[in-house]
Order: sequence, then C-alpha cells, then structure tokens
Amino acid sequence: MHKQEVIDLIGKNSFFADFTEAEKAVIAETGDRILQFDEGCYIIRQGTVGEALYVLLEGEVAIIKNEAPHAELNHLQAGALFGEIPLITGLPRSTNVVSKTRATVLKMDGAMLENLDRNLFNKFNFQLLKMLIQRLDTMNRGMADFKSKLEGFVDAYEFIRKEVNNNPSTRENVKMVQDLWSNYFRILRR
Repeated sequence: MHKQEVIDLIGKNSFFADFTEAEKAVIAETGDRILQFDEGCYIIRQGTVGEALYVLLEGEVAIIKNEAPHAELNHLQAGALFGEIPLITGLPRSTNVVSKTRATVLKMDGAMLENLDRNLFNKFNFQLLKMLIQRLDTMNRGMADFKSKLEGFVDAYEFIRKEVNNNPSTRENVKMVQDLWSNYFRILRR
C-alpha cells in the first residue's frame, strides 16, 4: 500500500480525527505496519501474547471468545481500536478478533509508539484513553440495562411462584415452567 493511500485511510478514520495532516503523515510512514485480512481471518487469537494494538482503518471485525465461538461479543467498525490490553498489562489476549469483511488495520507495537514524537505519543495516548472511557461507559449502560431487565424477570418469576403456591389448581401447569426457569438460573450462576 502506498503512503498516500495510507494517509487517505488514516484521514477518514475517526480515531485520528484530532490529528493534524503532518501527524497523520508520520503515522502513515509506518506502511509496513498496515495489514490486510480477508473475511474470516483471525487478526488476534485468544491466549496469545502480544505487544501490539490495532486501529481498524477499513472493514468490520467481530470479537469472540473460544468458550462461546458462536456468540459475537462485539462488532467493531472502522475507527475502532482493539488489542490494547496486552500492550498495557502484559497479559495474554483475552478474546479473538476475526474479520467479518476484508479489513485493513494499522498495527502499532510498543516500539513504534515509543519512537513517536512526544506530542504525537501524548495525543495517541489521549485518544486511547477517550476510547477506553467510551467503552467503559457503553459497558456500564449495557450492564444497567441487563440488570433492570433481569430484575423485572425475577419479579415476574416470583409472582408466578407465589401464584402456584397459593392456587393448587395451577400448580401442575406452572410447575413445568418453574422447573425450566430454575434450571436456567442454576446454569447462569455457574
């Protein structure tokens, strides 16, 4: 990929929206770190050790775990950043990242980041921090929504349980449903 193509990709990318043209050109000079993946290819594999994060320049990727390979945990589009946890913590990768479409990524490892001009490095860190805060906020909203829905479900379950105890004629009809939900909650607690 030519430098101008990389500059154009970076220029369209929301992660780099606050970067100047000169800063985008510096990032683009790392053309050997621009990687392309066909649909269905693993960009990151769970459990591996790596000291690089990725900025998705084009395409879409899915976040999945080995424990639930058919459950997509998240869906990322151009502008997203992923793979930062091992770079920050040194821990193995906790998820897989698989391309859903042809994807182009900028791979930024620790050495590349350390060699950036201090101002550019600080700007990159600020963008990373903003993105992590947005993710935390999204996750908190999702957890609050889940908790609210779960509490409503538990209230309905308790209402049915009381009805069954108070009205013997409905006991057999509802007993089967109660057993199913009891098993479901037992599985959730594992």
